[in-house]
Amino acid sequence: GIDISDRHVTGVLLEQQRKAVTLKACLSLPLWDGQDPAEQINLLCQQLDWREGVAVCGLPLSLFSVRNVTLPFRDAKKIAQALPFELEEQLLVPVDTLITDFIVRKKDEAGNMVVAFATERAFLENLLAQTSGTIDLDIVTPAVIPLAMQLARLGKVRSSFILIHADQQSSTMVLVLNGQPLFFRHLSYP
Repeated sequence: GIDISDRHVTGVLLEQQRKAVTLKACLSLPLWDGQDPAEQINLLCQQLDWREGVAVCGLPLSLFSVRNVTLPFRDAKKIAQALPFELEEQLLVPVDTLITDFIVRKKDEAGNMVVAFATERAFLENLLAQTSGTIDLDIVTPAVIPLAMQLARLGKVRSSFILIHADQQSSTMVLVLNGQPLFFRHLSYP
């Protein structure tokens, strides 16, 4: 997996051995202001001797616009179709320049409460194009989502908790209530 933060690109190479997953290699490279993360991903894959397998890429929450939205639909396809129209008035840039996705927060008879994520289409297309010769990214997601969901599934922490991921330039917070990530925020600081 690859984790792109605001200041680093980190790669972890895991290997499935029977029922256990083992760490085969790990490396972190700096990401300078304005530097294209694709350059560092390609270098990272070379240094980790990446060959094949499922590749997951986590992006920093700073690259996303996050909105909480209630829609009168329960079907995921209908939510995906309606979401861009619902977000259009809430976003600063035209919705057709973005790629959107969502996670369901709460289901009830009236519909679904969802957390919607939107990121620039051009950035994602460039990232995929620039890394395609080195690695085929199977999943691209806000990095904090899998971590929050895994912690909620493990049950070793309470079903309601706040996850704070901090580095030198920013913090990302996720509020998990009853095992469901409900609130995501990225906070930059000097």
